[in-house]
Amino acid sequence: MIPIPKQSKEIVEKYYLNIKDSIVEEIDLVLTKGIEYQGKNTYPNCTEIVLLKSIKKDDFLSNLICVEPEYMSQQIEWFKIQDNQIKKRTRLNRILHKIFVCAYERLDKWKFIQQVKTNTCCYCNRNYTFSLDDVKSVKPELDHFYPKSKYPYLGMSFYNLIPSCNFCNSSVAKGQKDPIEKD
Repeated sequence: MIPIPKQSKEIVEKYYLNIKDSIVEEIDLVLTKGIEYQGKNTYPNCTEIVLLKSIKKDDFLSNLICVEPEYMSQQIEWFKIQDNQIKKRTRLNRILHKIFVCAYERLDKWKFIQQVKTNTCCYCNRNYTFSLDDVKSVKPELDHFYPKSKYPYLGMSFYNLIPSCNFCNSSVAKGQKDPIEKD
C-alpha cells in the first residue's frame, strides 16, 4: 500500500466545512423522523439522542472528520465505550450508518481525490483513480480503510477515505477485513 500524503490542515478543514452540513442534516433527520429498523420506524432513545447531539457539536464533529490516522484508534475506543453504555450496539450502528453513509453518498468523490492528489490506487499502485473525461461520468472509487459496516462514524473521516481502483475496492479483493482485528 502506498501512503496517502499528509494534507495541509487547510485542505482537511475545507473538506470538513464542505461536508459538515450534510452530516448535521442527516443527524437532524434521524432525531426528527427516526430510522427504519427491523421493519418499523424507530426513534433514538434518550441515550442515543444525547450521543447524536454530542456528535452534532462543531468541535466533536470536526475532530471526528479531521482525525489524523494515528488518532483514529482513540475515536474507535470512544465509540466502543458508547456502544457498551447503550447496550444496543446493532441499533446504534444502524443509526450511525444512516447518518454517515447517507452523507457519504452525497460526497463529490472526484473533487475529494483531486484534493488528496493521488492519481493511482493506494493499494495496488497500478490503476488510475481519476476521471479521464470532462463530464466526470466515470467516478473514482473511495475505499473505507476502516469498514463503514463496522465503523460507520468514520464513514466521512478524511483519512479513512482511500482512493482505490474498482478491483481493490471490491468485496472480492478485500471483503470486510478489519485492519484492527487479527484474522
